[in-house]
Amino acid sequence: MNYLICDDEPAAAESLKAKIAELEPDSSVRIFTTLQALLFNIEDFADRIDGVFMDIKLRNANGISGAARLLSSHPEIKLVYITGYASEYIQELYCVDSKALPAAILTKPIEMKYLRNALSKIHEREKQAELLPIKNGGTVTYLSTAEIISIVSDKRKLIIRHQGGCVEIYGRLSDYREKLPASFAQCHKSCIVNLNRINRIVNWASIEMSDGSVLPISRTYKDGIKTAVTLINS
Repeated sequence: MNYLICDDEPAAAESLKAKIAELEPDSSVRIFTTLQALLFNIEDFADRIDGVFMDIKLRNANGISGAARLLSSHPEIKLVYITGYASEYIQELYCVDSKALPAAILTKPIEMKYLRNALSKIHEREKQAELLPIKNGGTVTYLSTAEIISIVSDKRKLIIRHQGGCVEIYGRLSDYREKLPASFAQCHKSCIVNLNRINRIVNWASIEMSDGSVLPISRTYKDGIKTAVTLINS
């Protein structure tokens, strides 16, 4: 699992990072001490982030407003608020867009039993994304995201390649990007790939998928794909 921490108290952030590592030794955690730095760098990490631990009271920033901005463009990210002032912000939490409601709230100093519960909530929300609803006319079917190989946009159509074959539907790539779990990444404006279904990457110019199909990597998405592949294999 991969997490980001946004807390302007370095000691508190390092303590949380150590506690996460104790509970999930294989996890990867990166710390940002300002909201601006997190929002500026999020595109490099968003495709492979399972959860963000956001301090509510940041220096010169409001973590709740910052989380709303973050989740407006990346609604798939699971959020946990951390604060030493929980009672001051309870009402504000429920005055924001529902997308910014957290999986959990942790009060400082953070206790292991509550952190364990927060991580469990993140995992639960991750599991909820394992089935992708596919709308075709008036019919909705569900595909296991683990079996999806790629989704390619071709004019007004989407071509969804999966372990059992191929589905063609009308739609926009952006409609499905938001519903996919963190194991998917965009490699081109018209292509999304399942990182677990990559056979090989050729000179960071193209990707050969498990079904033998070859998809391009555009300059715009090259750095994002490199980061996503590195994180999923870390």
